Amino acid sequence: MKKKRLDPLRGLLRLLRQIHFLLREFPVYVRRLKGLDAGKTMLTHNSILILSGSGDYSRAALTPAQKSFLRKWTAEGKIPVSSNFPYHPAFPHRHYRKPGLLFASLSNIVYFWHTLYNPLFRSQLERFLSPLSKLSGCIVIAQSSGLNVLLAALKNQELSYPLTVFSLGTIARGSERKKNLTVYHIKGRRDPYCRLLDLHQAHFNPSCDHFGYIRSRQVLSYVRQVLKGERKDEG
Repeated sequence: MKKKRLDPLRGLLRLLRQIHFLLREFPVYVRRLKGLDAGKTMLTHNSILILSGSGDYSRAALTPAQKSFLRKWTAEGKIPVSSNFPYHPAFPHRHYRKPGLLFASLSNIVYFWHTLYNPLFRSQLERFLSPLSKLSGCIVIAQSSGLNVLLAALKNQELSYPLTVFSLGTIARGSERKKNLTVYHIKGRRDPYCRLLDLHQAHFNPSCDHFGYIRSRQVLSYVRQVLKGERKDEG
């Protein structure tokens, strides 16, 4: 009986320790970003990139599934970017380390909050994502809070070339009404998070959950058809 009573308390203490750790680490993360030369970006013309929140502030590594998804577009002349934000060669991005689900979720919540309300962090988003406003042929695959990050970074930017964004179950605030910006919202039928928390109208509803977009053949087919001009929005 005592053990059962202690388990919820231990769980709560663990949760509080993780939150404290993330709140302490985020300013360190911002300082690391400030120390990087934004001119040495991995972004180029015709880049295709993943933009999501972060479950690990110490690195910007993509999952094997994300890397595999990006490689599928090389035949169309797109250049996969093998890193998440900040897309900088000096920021660790080669080796992926899978965080625990609870830790990753808390980390993304903290990331989302700072994206909306931390001007120091927003200035870093602008520094590292502003090259997209001057590059042609780029495609952004947004996951988690990635669309939220992009909209915050581009708020004061004018896009010189069309920028196409595929939002895979993201939760975002902010206006998408910007010249040369096109966003396609993909919301899985089994994804309660974006369907409840994000108010954007879906263009496509694949039969996947919140974690299955990047592996979904339906999503891959939809993106390919849109880029070829063969697909109309479902609305």
